[in-house]
Amino acid sequence: MVQLARARTRRVMRIGFVHFARYPDIRVSKMVASLADAGHELVVVARTIVPAASGLAAHPYATEAERQMQARSNVVLRSMSPPMRRVATVPYHVNPVWRRAVRDLVVRDRCDLLLVREIPLALAAVAAGREQGVPIVLDMAENYPALLAAWRRWEGRGRALVNSVARNVALARRLERAVVRAVDAVLVVVPEHVDRVTALRGSTDNVIVVENTPALDELDQATAAVPMSGSNRLLELVCSGGVHYYRGIDTLVDAAALLRDRGGPDARWTVVGDGKLAELRARAARRGVGDVVRFVGFQPEVLRFVARADVGIVPPHRSAHYDVTMPNKLYDYMALRKPVVVSDTIPMRRVVQSTECGLVFESGNAAGLAEQVAKLVDPEVRRSLGENGRRAVETRYRWDVDARTLVETIERLSKTKIRPDP
Repeated sequence: MVQLARARTRRVMRIGFVHFARYPDIRVSKMVASLADAGHELVVVARTIVPAASGLAAHPYATEAERQMQARSNVVLRSMSPPMRRVATVPYHVNPVWRRAVRDLVVRDRCDLLLVREIPLALAAVAAGREQGVPIVLDMAENYPALLAAWRRWEGRGRALVNSVARNVALARRLERAVVRAVDAVLVVVPEHVDRVTALRGSTDNVIVVENTPALDELDQATAAVPMSGSNRLLELVCSGGVHYYRGIDTLVDAAALLRDRGGPDARWTVVGDGKLAELRARAARRGVGDVVRFVGFQPEVLRFVARADVGIVPPHRSAHYDVTMPNKLYDYMALRKPVVVSDTIPMRRVVQSTECGLVFESGNAAGLAEQVAKLVDPEVRRSLGENGRRAVETRYRWDVDARTLVETIERLSKTKIRPDP
């Protein structure tokens, strides 16, 4: 990870990081490593910790991240389960198991600041922080209520009863408003989210953009031995990440069928990730492209699939969620010199058009996706767009830049609101 020089006068902090899901997580790992590299101590509490060596860590840089964590004496990783049953560690702020674990970060570990990933556990952190005079920073990478709404929309009526409780959008909106107003600072991943969070918060103070940019050195190291080219016979397209309808994989399947039906270039679409695999494989078979669209499931070395591809596809359906977030994979594709074809969510359209690293299609429009892919049959066009993307990452969209913002923000907050030593 990026090494940040530590000033001699800097006060070493102990930071508690509360992560509601599985670790390693690509964003959480980068944040933890950067704060540790700045000289601070971290105690990370995650619902589950999966060793990279198990082959199950859903993190493109998992092996390197784990190696670095093992070498650090100033990072402690603490798992909530196993051995606890998963039902006991449902991540919600009223869960007494989590409330005790978060309070322990402040009282037992004497953390000087709590950094909380997303809103489910943020009020538990606020309660502990207020009691001890410890600042709370929310890492708000997504519009959580809108994400729940997207899940519910694409899962249909079959899960309506379960979703009315587990994915209650109205309750999530109330929780989000309470959290955003209660914390000391909010980190967002794109400038487009600042206005929304400011409106919820009622203030422009401490709404900070820390983007989902790649740790470039690690990315390059992870793919150094992989040929950066696809097949000489086929146009190789890759789409990585969760395999769900709201992520636009249905549009991808339909575009593959249209491209074939219209006599477009021979192309192979590789979809890497877990999710609605059976349903979307069936869709591909019905459209006659079961042999063209490959669903390879979860792959620990997903970056190898990206490196071998000619084009990166990011096709999510536009929504209130995707208009204020940014998939990590867009920057990964750019860093690996892959021209991209993306749907017209506001942040992705801004980045792709301003950097001239790819093409944009209307969300949900399979014909538009097929048309843009057909434009990339020329290797020279792909090379030019890919080089533009790499240049943009090297000059701005890299984690070095965002890590500096993160560390400066955390250190500034620690000086303005920190409890006295005993």
